[in-house]
Amino acid sequence: AFEYARRRAHHFLAVSESTRRDLLRMTDISADRIHVVTHGVDPIFRPLDRGECRSSIARKFGVERPFLLYGGVIGRHKNVMGILTAYSTSGLCREGMDLVLAGPFESEIKNARSFAVQKGLDKSVHFIGDVNQEDATLVELYNSAVALVHASFYEGWCATPLEAMACGTAVVASDIPAVREVVQDAATLAPPDDLDAWKTAMVR
Repeated sequence: AFEYARRRAHHFLAVSESTRRDLLRMTDISADRIHVVTHGVDPIFRPLDRGECRSSIARKFGVERPFLLYGGVIGRHKNVMGILTAYSTSGLCREGMDLVLAGPFESEIKNARSFAVQKGLDKSVHFIGDVNQEDATLVELYNSAVALVHASFYEGWCATPLEAMACGTAVVASDIPAVREVVQDAATLAPPDDLDAWKTAMVR
């Protein structure tokens, strides 16, 4: 399908400048055929009463303590193991901070669950699975979290940091091109493969 489009389409829309650069680097599509049109954020993502949201999340998922939130598939490219490793060595669990991972269970779920058990974190790390986006649950999660942690190795575009910021929630995210483009100077950035930087950013 892409080869057909490459030959026949007059123009291509890229979701970010980072994706545009990837297309220029990896294909022979000329620069004048590629145009950046970024995604926006749904107005449902907005600040709500944080106390009410925390109570709702506690009822739905049993998360009673303050928590960091990861939202996305539990997959390798999302660097879920990096988040877990940084969390496990940061001392945050001992200080009363949980970690909630919300999203479909994919390639890394077995490793992630095993790691949490091995490190004695099975009571403080919550794998809540896919979140219903037809009700207020995702917005409540963003509004309840102390911060969103988004450690992907690669993105063409990333919605969750933008959604979290729209809810007024702090963001710690990967220092990679597409993420920098989305969050600009409104988030704390750390290289996805730098464990010490991630520990420092999460504690901060």
